[in-house]
Amino acid sequence: MDRGNAVRKLVTRDADGFVPRAYEQLAVSYRRVGDDAEACTVQLAKQRHRRITLPW
Repeated sequence: MDRGNAVRKLVTRDADGFVPRAYEQLAVSYRRVGDDAEACTVQLAKQRHRRITLPW
């Protein structure tokens, strides 16, 4: 497992459920180091996690 997957796995384990700020902070970190592709992957993961938690 690469570092990106490990970090995203930790973000999804938050006890409070869906916490968008954790995803945003991770995406900003990736953008800061110039990894736009990984930042986009994190943003997509954020949207997928949000959809799972919707009450419908």
